[in-house]
Formats: sequence, C-alpha cells, structure tokens
Amino acid sequence: MNTESSEPQGHIEIEGVRFFGRDSGPVTPEEITAIAVPLESTLHIIRHLKSVDAVTKQHLIGQHASTGNKELVVTPEYIQAQLQSTGSKFNPKISNPDQLIRFGLEKFHQVVNTGNVRWLAQNDHEEARVHIVADEADKKQLGLLPDEYLGTHSIIELTPELLAQTKQVLRGQGEARDQVLVNVLENHPIPETDDMIIVIERQLGHDARLKTMYTGTVSPSLPRAEEQSPEEFAYNQDFWGRYAFIK
Repeated sequence: MNTESSEPQGHIEIEGVRFFGRDSGPVTPEEITAIAVPLESTLHIIRHLKSVDAVTKQHLIGQHASTGNKELVVTPEYIQAQLQSTGSKFNPKISNPDQLIRFGLEKFHQVVNTGNVRWLAQNDHEEARVHIVADEADKKQLGLLPDEYLGTHSIIELTPELLAQTKQVLRGQGEARDQVLVNVLENHPIPETDDMIIVIERQLGHDARLKTMYTGTVSPSLPRAEEQSPEEFAYNQDFWGRYAFIK
C-alpha cells in the first residue's frame, strides 16, 4: 500500500485516491493482536457476496444488530436485501462470510508485518486499509481453482456515452448509511479481479475491529454531507459523479 502524506490539505493519498484525515503513524502487530468482528461488520460484508451458506444464514437469523441509531433483528429478508446491494461481489463459490473474514484478517496481519500500513485519523477515529492480490495459495484456501477469479471490480469511470446509460439508485436498502444515490450502469460487462481491500478501524482507547472487505481497488467514501467536511464532501461527490457501479 503506497501512502503519500498531504498534511496541509488534511488528507492522504492511497493509490491515487484521497482520504481525509491525518497520518497518525504505522499500524503495528501489537495493535492488532485481536481484531474484533462485530455482527454489523459480518452483515456488511454479506453485501459483497452472491449468496450465504445455509448454516451461516440460520445462525444469523434472529440476532440483534444496529445500523446507525436503529436496532434491528436479522431476518431472511434483511439478508436478502444485503445480498442485493449494489457493489462488488466475491466469487459465487465463496458463501461463508466467517471463512472469508478469517482469510482477510490473516492477510491483513501479513501486510502489517511488512511495516507498510498506516493509520488514518479523523478526530477520535482511526482506520487502516490494505490492498492484496490473491495468488494461487489464497484461492485454494477459499475453495477456488487457480484460474478462477476472486471477485468482481464493480466501478467504472464514465465516458459521456456511458453516462447517458446510467441511472441513480440508492446504494442499498439494509443499512442507515445507504440513503445515498449512486450512479449505476446495468447490462455492462463486469470486470473480474483478484484484488481485495481489507479495512479495519478503531476508536481512541479501544481495540481495532474489522470494518469491511471487498474485491476491487481502493475507492473513497460515498458523499455524505452530514458526516464529512465541505472539502471531503466535494471531493467524494466529484469522484462518484465520474464513476458508476456496474450491476
């Protein structure tokens, strides 16, 4: 993960994408000896799957989770809504989120051991992300053949021709933060990829926890005026105005 500091502007750049906050130092192995996996993170990662295996689905149904300030009980309908969310998807053969999470956290630890992962801080919140490319051994661990793809790369930069074919829809239906309109391009070839992003976060004084993992490359947050500075909101709005999700 290549990180360039741009402190005067209040952001750093990761693989050419701007993230707002400040570089607060390297992630050390000691800081991530135990990364928590909240139920909400598992449910969020499900939106990057094509399906959920029956055992996991049965285990999740009836559990209590929260999204924003709203409490919810996981139902089959909620799981289905997550699966139908716009965005990148892991290979359909990957349907066990717990197995995927174990794999992702193992890869996160490996990259941290290289010394090249850094915390991005905003107020009392920090997050860190790594970008991996799955190799043959990784795919075998996930039950894939060497020539099978890890997942899809779900965003595309828009040309004037493609822009005319897009429509705007809500990011999803299952989470409070889904109330954001995004560009969607349907009936377009979806690129396959072996790239994967893993993100962890922590609050000041608390242990790290898993935030998300998905296939594809680094992209900025969706524009949310209520939780972003005017500068960050303008950057994110410009980026997502030039890109669309492929569905």
